[in-house]
Amino acid sequence: MKSTFKSYVNVYEDTENYQNDVDKNADAVFNAELTPALLSGEVVIGKAASVLKYSSYSEHKQGISGTLFCTNFKVSFVTADRSSYDVVDSSQWNRLLKENDIGLSCIDALYQVSGGKRKKLVPGSGISGRVKTLEVQCKNFNTHTFSFKFSPKGEDKSVVNAILHHAFPAKLTLLFAFDYISEKRQSGEYRQGSVKQYVGKRPSVRINLEMSDKKSPAKQVPSGEANVKMRGGGELKMESPGLIEDSGEFRAQKRHTGRRGQRFRHGTTLYNLPTDWETELRRLGCEDDWTVTQANEGYNMSTSLPECFVVSSRLLSTAFVTASVHFVDGRVPTWCYTYSNGASLVRMASTRPDTDETTHEDLMLEGIRMSHPRKRQPLVIDLAKTCPLAKDIATSYEKLKELCMPASLKDLWSVDGEWLSRLDSTNWLNDVMTCLQVAVYAVGKMVHERKTVVIKEYDSRDMSCIISCLVQLILDPTYRTIIGFQNLIQREWVTMCHKYPDRLGHVRYTETEESPVFLMFLDCVWQMLQQFPSSFAFSETYLTALWDSAQVAIFETFLFNSPHQAFTAIRNNAAVNDPRHTDFLSVWDWSQQFEEEQLSLFMNPLYTAKHDIPVRTDTTTQRESCTNLENKSETSAQEEQHETDIIIPETTAALIRLWSQCYLRWLAPLQIIGGGAPTEYLQQCLLVEEILHLQNKLRSLESATPVTKETRPTSHLFFSSGFKHTPAKLSKDVLTSSFPFSPIGPSSRSILGTPLSVYMEKSILNFKMNDETNASDT
Repeated sequence: MKSTFKSYVNVYEDTENYQNDVDKNADAVFNAELTPALLSGEVVIGKAASVLKYSSYSEHKQGISGTLFCTNFKVSFVTADRSSYDVVDSSQWNRLLKENDIGLSCIDALYQVSGGKRKKLVPGSGISGRVKTLEVQCKNFNTHTFSFKFSPKGEDKSVVNAILHHAFPAKLTLLFAFDYISEKRQSGEYRQGSVKQYVGKRPSVRINLEMSDKKSPAKQVPSGEANVKMRGGGELKMESPGLIEDSGEFRAQKRHTGRRGQRFRHGTTLYNLPTDWETELRRLGCEDDWTVTQANEGYNMSTSLPECFVVSSRLLSTAFVTASVHFVDGRVPTWCYTYSNGASLVRMASTRPDTDETTHEDLMLEGIRMSHPRKRQPLVIDLAKTCPLAKDIATSYEKLKELCMPASLKDLWSVDGEWLSRLDSTNWLNDVMTCLQVAVYAVGKMVHERKTVVIKEYDSRDMSCIISCLVQLILDPTYRTIIGFQNLIQREWVTMCHKYPDRLGHVRYTETEESPVFLMFLDCVWQMLQQFPSSFAFSETYLTALWDSAQVAIFETFLFNSPHQAFTAIRNNAAVNDPRHTDFLSVWDWSQQFEEEQLSLFMNPLYTAKHDIPVRTDTTTQRESCTNLENKSETSAQEEQHETDIIIPETTAALIRLWSQCYLRWLAPLQIIGGGAPTEYLQQCLLVEEILHLQNKLRSLESATPVTKETRPTSHLFFSSGFKHTPAKLSKDVLTSSFPFSPIGPSSRSILGTPLSVYMEKSILNFKMNDETNASDT
């Protein structure tokens, strides 16, 4: 039968346009030069073409080809695999470092591999011969292996020598952070909250990560007032954004936050001003017994203390100046925390070995005793006798790395039968347990015996940081919120002079002082998170991201041993005019590193369900509770409330576990496809979303005015209704026990599992459809 219908529509027009776009994108990608994305001040130092990057534990039988670059910030492997035309890699986890990037400060060791033998390369040395295979071991327990078999002659030696020279700097000012700030200052383009990346000669691949917050991280600008409840009643007006976050006082305000990423912007208190300390004293209601001293103004008393800190109000400032010369590094006893019953926590350095005089230490302890409401004698805990030393932690860490970073698949399976005994022999978990036991012991003395506890350490800069923070986390729920936790780290670690660059190995000296004390603390917090999963506002992913960020030597938070060292280094840097006002990035501005969808993984759905979702209470029961509360004395009611806020972790060996996400996430053969802790986490997120959806629907049925999806509360979780569409990253990734981290290499892309987009469809699309249907029905 002959067709008589004639169409005047060009059905091939859309296809032709699509093909033209494909050809155009393909031409731009395939003909582009392989170059890494560069930050301001970042320059390429060496490169090697035709490098083969082996897949993890593929026994050198599988890999991808590309060019290996070494810059003054990172080692970057730019793949020649152009199977995807995506200009921006939507699957990358971090904005600053892509999947195949290695921060120079994250490199722990370099090995030259030849004929199955591994030779460790000495930092600062040079390579004269040809390098066949280079193995890069990282501080985040990852391993990268590169083959130079097909590289042009000489390029292998050039790039390896560049890595050896720049990955282990001998001076602090050689870290990339100073190059970054210098370039920003000279170009005049610095804007707080922005990180720009440039990609070689491909301007179309320029990534602009401008943020709306333009405030400097070193100077907190008032952003409105908030009322903070104090112990004993009353309210305190605050203009600093430092404490306005996840705590119960601001829960109502949090529900109305416009953008999900807003709550992760830099609002952490820096404790570099007397008002920062005074605000905390008033919050705890102990401003009469403890006071802020500026005896160290200009760092005249001690270079390992901040210019302002809290001491006993019963002693004059001159007493601290006089006594400081008798303490190690001039570190006189300093206040950490005061519990509701008046018992306080104080940290103190030992007296100097060259002095036999105990008069000044006795005077300091007497001042601490007088600051107690009942004038009780303080209890001194010598951490040198009760806790592992920094060198002990370093030894345990090396053994743990050897166990969790096997050189080959054969080595991995060879220890499978004796894994638990090998893990026990590292002593790492035993050190974690010991720290928790000491913290619980100190809490018992403060709460039940109402004694002030003084934790004493040689220089009060390592284990004192761990124990003081653990005690406060156990006692005060404020520090279990995200901003509260960051305030705690900023005060007890950064401001009180933990030696981050020395302990993290950012700068290599002749006598190394490396020891992952900060990782030990994060592991202790993770143990508490496992035992009290609904008591912390943050997830384990947040803790892992914090450890990874400590290895990126661009953040001022982890860049200096003390505020004095920061002041001196910045003053001597010609690019910075005012040493008290710097433009270094703060790690607490998480939007510098992560997208909003990724930041949502920092949230704990169980905490959200417990603290942020309103639960209906029977009116009669509620009235009876109020009557019972009125019958109690005000003091006993407050003490009972504070005791319910305490969480005491169990410290038996059977309950201390290995932090798998941090230590085993890169071991591809051990991944559980579609299972593990991430599955449980995502199901919890879905459950919270379902509760919010049902509550929204119930309100719409009960109210005269229908409640639409626009007024529905936002959970700020991974599957929150705030997402307008499924992120491109989720349509590519699959769920494994390493989520949101994944094994490096092309094999990770071919893993069969449940696409994350399936979870998104079930949680968002259905909920939105139900909300729209509900609104139309009413």
